[in-house]
Amino acid sequence: MNRTALLAGVLCIGLVSATASGQPVDSDLDGLTDADELVLGTDPFDDDTDDDGLQDGLEVNGSTGTDPLDPDTDGDGLCDGPNTVPGCTGGEDQDGDGVRAPWETDPLDDDTDSDGLRDGDEVEVHGTDPLDPDSDDDGFTDLEEVLAGSDPNDDSSTPSACPASAEAPGVCAQAAKSILLIKDKHDQGLPGASAKDKLIWKWLKGVELADQDDFADPTIDAEYALCVYDGGSAALVLEMQAPSAGSGGTWKALGTKGYAYIDTAKNNDGILKVLLKGGDAGKPKALVIAKDANLPLAPDSLPLDTGGDVLVQLRNESNGGCWESAFAPGQVRRNEVTAGKQGIFQAISQ
Repeated sequence: MNRTALLAGVLCIGLVSATASGQPVDSDLDGLTDADELVLGTDPFDDDTDDDGLQDGLEVNGSTGTDPLDPDTDGDGLCDGPNTVPGCTGGEDQDGDGVRAPWETDPLDDDTDSDGLRDGDEVEVHGTDPLDPDSDDDGFTDLEEVLAGSDPNDDSSTPSACPASAEAPGVCAQAAKSILLIKDKHDQGLPGASAKDKLIWKWLKGVELADQDDFADPTIDAEYALCVYDGGSAALVLEMQAPSAGSGGTWKALGTKGYAYIDTAKNNDGILKVLLKGGDAGKPKALVIAKDANLPLAPDSLPLDTGGDVLVQLRNESNGGCWESAFAPGQVRRNEVTAGKQGIFQAISQ
């Protein structure tokens, strides 16, 4: 006789006895009658059919309403109860009481904090907090950091606003004239960040009409980044970020034409000034000026590789805006390092 038939026979005897006594039978004392378990498909002789650490009765009648036949009801990699079983790690209901407490994840929602990462992946793979969409409170969600390759548990590690490789030619807005100057004044004879470093980028005479909406609104939440790519491998060699006013940046609107950023303290990557101005074709322009030791020049930033076009892209992630300058090898005026004194790159395209 197989187990199903045996169970059915035992249940029939139990139900007859229960009918005779007037009391329902709960053979495993899990809060479900044997008759209920026969309907549900749970084991009337095992108070925890799926072995997740929650009694079948708690799963069915508790406030969470999990599946007593599935140890991981929401399929997020965390077991409904405190036990670990093949396929999931305990657990969402850590104290096994059938009630979700504020410190417990939701066994019916595979992403309790709605950050785009499954609760189980947060716990087992990334070590992030499945109850907090920004585990390190750096302004970037855990998913954004995971996708960008930064550390979601370290507030000093944030996603780069600049792609590792430049946008394809023609994607960004172009200008009839551009200028790039980078100076790395050596401090005590050594290259790298110093108080006399300087960067100036000018994007002039934009070839297409631009209005204020094209710049999004940095006085609220539009974040800007200047990205410099060398001309050989097109690898990112310099990145600077001007945060929105919502993130502490000092922006103001220029009437209905554009925006300006002024920070005399140069707290953000040494940026002193950013200018974004629209107008009819031939009128739009952009400017970035940065100075001092906050300008993130590495000891090997200069000279740049000029085996191809050196690219500069000003990017706005809020609306995907991008403004580009391309400096061909023949447009480079200076690209040299004088040992113990300075490195300099200067180019003009027109």
